[in-house]
Amino acid sequence: MRKSLFHGLGVLQLFIGVGAVAGGLALVLDPSGESLGTPIELLEKTPFATFLVPGIVLFIVNGSGSLAGAVAWIAVQVYWMGLHWLHALYFGLGILEAALGWSVRKSILRRGGRLPN
Repeated sequence: MRKSLFHGLGVLQLFIGVGAVAGGLALVLDPSGESLGTPIELLEKTPFATFLVPGIVLFIVNGSGSLAGAVAWIAVQVYWMGLHWLHALYFGLGILEAALGWSVRKSILRRGGRLPN
């Protein structure tokens, strides 16, 4: 049961992650939302004029979700098998990835939602 639960969770996380990456990228590349058939009127009561910032957030949150899943999986492996140097390496790389993603997010928000040239 435990093994199938972990596999099911992994498949679900992959499915959601792929959808969020694709959706976020599509909204960044076409902030009007037309390529996804998403009417711009959905943003009328939001602070956003286009889907650019929501697309970036979707893309980044997906990354954060994946990172959280990876950290949880590493914690389970360490609990079961003990600490291995690869656990520490990938944990550090995940922290670095999160920090860089946060930095990019802050930079984009400082530019008013515009990507750097």
